[in-house]
Amino acid sequence: MRQKFEALFARFICALPKGLIRLMVGPAVTVNGKTLDPYVQFILEISPPQFGDQLTPEHLRFDIEQSGPMLAPKPDRSIETTELIIQGGGHDVPALFIAPKKLIDRVTPVLVYFHGGGHVAGSPKSHHGICSKIASYAKCKVISIDYRMAPEHVFPAGIEDCIAAYDYVVDHAENFRIDARKIIIGGDSAGGNIAAILAQQLKDHDQPPCLQMLWVPWVDLAHFHPSISTFGKGYLLDETLIQWFIDLYIPADVDKKDPRISPLYGVVEGVCPAIISTAAFDPLRDEGMAYASKLAEAGVSVDATCYEGLPHPMLNLSGHVKSAKAAFEQSLDKMVNFLEKTP
Repeated sequence: MRQKFEALFARFICALPKGLIRLMVGPAVTVNGKTLDPYVQFILEISPPQFGDQLTPEHLRFDIEQSGPMLAPKPDRSIETTELIIQGGGHDVPALFIAPKKLIDRVTPVLVYFHGGGHVAGSPKSHHGICSKIASYAKCKVISIDYRMAPEHVFPAGIEDCIAAYDYVVDHAENFRIDARKIIIGGDSAGGNIAAILAQQLKDHDQPPCLQMLWVPWVDLAHFHPSISTFGKGYLLDETLIQWFIDLYIPADVDKKDPRISPLYGVVEGVCPAIISTAAFDPLRDEGMAYASKLAEAGVSVDATCYEGLPHPMLNLSGHVKSAKAAFEQSLDKMVNFLEKTP
């Protein structure tokens, strides 16, 4: 009940004029010359993170399922969603097939989407509004993968699920009315981690992805970059939560620099082009920017933008925070432009 009230209040606040919000929140939050969006500042003040020492995976999952969609885009009636069961890797992988109703029978590009949540929480349901926005705005289909997560299924179970899901999409492209030359992989946070890993793992695939869409990606689980210290408390993604995710997801005897865990340490020559969106107040900002630089140095086509004033879960805010909406749509415009230039 508290979460719903806070979300309703946040929606009301986001509809108020920016000047009024600035008066309500008081002095601007400025770090290293960057100013936090005043709407985000207000949201942080009225709804600070509630995770303490007693956090459990079940608690976090419940919270993300309840609060994650609150400020995210809402699916509209033009979108049709169908539950899928993908067979691969010896077990079933659930997924959601999301498409504009007018395009279901037309051949279109597809984005295979991997949700965020630290490899511990989140689901296609929690990210349904985000994926619906992608489908409606970019006029494409989206297949959102419900991969296995820690602690019940530690690395590499989730990665194996996502590779199997990609293979399934390729093999059934005709059934889904998908242009096999225009299969995109993408995701936010831990989902961006998975997409970056798959771009490396699938570069020699018979039908590799044409593009990787990485929103606020988590690409280095072996090292904390400076932005984690700068923004690791009070900006929706806490430094202690990041470490908690790592401890649950990666077995103690596994090297965290394994490229299937931390794609920042992988071989990136020959991977598909990338569109990378980082956020100025995101603890993961620096590693996302470092990955963009690594791709560029390897000759990979990369379009990287750091969006001012926004924290880590900017896609989850993009239904009501205007700057987050603009950032999300700008990234999708880049995706659409890329597809239009792809034969």
